[in-house]
Amino acid sequence: MDEKPTYEELEKRIKELEIELAACEVEKDSNHLFEYYFKAFLDNTNLPVFLKDDNYRYLFINHRFENLAHITNDQVRGKDDFAVFPEPIAELFRSQDEKVKARNTLLEFTETIQLADGEHTCITAKFPLHDDAGNIYAIAGVCTDITELEQARKKLVESEEKYRNLIETVSLGIQISDREGRITLSNTAHHKILGFPLGELVGRYVWDFTADESKQKQLQEDYKQIIRHQPEPEPYLIENRTRDGRVVTLRIDWNYMREKNGFINALCSVIHVVTEK
Repeated sequence: MDEKPTYEELEKRIKELEIELAACEVEKDSNHLFEYYFKAFLDNTNLPVFLKDDNYRYLFINHRFENLAHITNDQVRGKDDFAVFPEPIAELFRSQDEKVKARNTLLEFTETIQLADGEHTCITAKFPLHDDAGNIYAIAGVCTDITELEQARKKLVESEEKYRNLIETVSLGIQISDREGRITLSNTAHHKILGFPLGELVGRYVWDFTADESKQKQLQEDYKQIIRHQPEPEPYLIENRTRDGRVVTLRIDWNYMREKNGFINALCSVIHVVTEK
């Protein structure tokens, strides 16, 4: 028959339990403090962040996500995307989440979606979270709103298209050459002047077409001096030989192309035909 513990043994055990309980309370407080700091960190980052469980239901969205989607954390918690967003957006998000879960790795997605305040373009990194056994228990995501950057890119593309259309419309030759004298842009009119098929002048050097080949080295040196000393641009006449052997006298009006800091990165020339032999 087992002996009953003595009073001293019971008292000792109670003290041990009190110590264990105190340790648990400290750990609990520590976990609460960590959760508080972690949530504060997520709420104060300027990137939208979200967390979903393994059934794709929202566990948490931070303030930046709330501002972007015009919805609160309380409104989405426990709901999936189909209960929060229009069906096309929900289907997009669900397909992304399923890919992340299936591949069990971080994936990046670029999407353009319609939200309450208009169209947004975002790059979203989604990744799985694992428990101690290696099982996926959640999917997290961090969004980067690149709407303004995408709008600027579209405007740049439109501007470049207008610029290229203008260059191709004029009847004068237009040529841009880099610091080494290599042609980087040549319009249709310039190709016609020298009798070359469209595209064949790009990559050639500006002195390659000099009618007097003995002067090519001097022209190459003159070009280097222009880049080095940056004299005031003045028009000049030059004889070029066309692809079929004709000699044409050209007037070249030119200027520097500079970066914002003043660095010369190219020369731009407008080319007129003066005479033809």
